[in-house]
Amino acid sequence: MLKRLLLVTLAVSGLLMSGAPSEAQTKPRLLVLVTSPNPMVHAMAMLLTREALTRQTPVRMVLCGAGGDLAFSGYAGPVFQPAGVTAQQMLRGVIQAGAQVQICPLYLANTPGANAAGLIEGVTPTTPADVGAYMDGPDVRYLNF
Repeated sequence: MLKRLLLVTLAVSGLLMSGAPSEAQTKPRLLVLVTSPNPMVHAMAMLLTREALTRQTPVRMVLCGAGGDLAFSGYAGPVFQPAGVTAQQMLRGVIQAGAQVQICPLYLANTPGANAAGLIEGVTPTTPADVGAYMDGPDVRYLNF
């Protein structure tokens, strides 16, 4: 599992570290999908999203499945070192840094007790049509966690 995570990290780092686009190109946008049940994978998604944002890459993140748990104020995930923060604290940081973060409609409709009123600040519900329109862009890259 750790080896796989390391390989994914290296592959994604290579994508994010590729040279700056020429002025004739538009900056690629990033769609980050977080669905894993693993809190460490959630944290890695937030780390790489933050890295993309520091490189001025426009980021949209959709949380669904177990990843949707991060969007609610009652989330109590593990603390990760060396920063001593949870994946939700990292999520709040990427929101403050400019990422557009949304919760999938299936999570809200199928998770007992979940509703938009319980979302943390900066997370909004989305629709399949809205995400689909974003995905249609020829300049969109995907990261799935």
